[in-house]
Amino acid sequence: AYLHIERCRSRLKDRGERLAKSEQRLREGLNATKDLEIYHPNIPMYYQLKKELNAGLANNLEKQGKLADARGYYEQALRMQRLLIEHAEYPELHRPWLDWLQVDFGILLLDSNELARAEQVLGEVAERLETALDTGLTVEQGFRRHREVSLRKLEEAYRGLQEHARRQGSSEAMATWEQKAREL
Repeated sequence: AYLHIERCRSRLKDRGERLAKSEQRLREGLNATKDLEIYHPNIPMYYQLKKELNAGLANNLEKQGKLADARGYYEQALRMQRLLIEHAEYPELHRPWLDWLQVDFGILLLDSNELARAEQVLGEVAERLETALDTGLTVEQGFRRHREVSLRKLEEAYRGLQEHARRQGSSEAMATWEQKAREL
């Protein structure tokens, strides 16, 4: 039993060290690309790069339990994704990622006990994902994988809204969101 406990501690320490190294690299990447989108606003891939770096750092910080820090990076990632959509030649190719990222942000808000904002964010994205899936937009665009991921993210949004309802003490809303998640 002692060896098992020591192995678990060692794995946790290794995971913490890997997360810290990854955080450092992501911060260096963001620093190196600090004003890239400002000096080159017509190059959409720069927005993509900045979105990926910010989202990666947000996810990393979230895994470390640094939710307040992660929030700002999620907001920056969302801002970069919106700019990417605005400047891309084919914006519809980039819209699904905005929704998926927004679900992740909504879950972070829920975990941070920012319940009203979490409900707003998750509700908005759930509505958009429902519409996209109902109208077949993700399939028509040739993104069958997008449909699968969108369904998974929509389920996450519903589960987040269900958790929000639980925290608010609304069993009726909990049942509604649970039913919607099961119907997927």
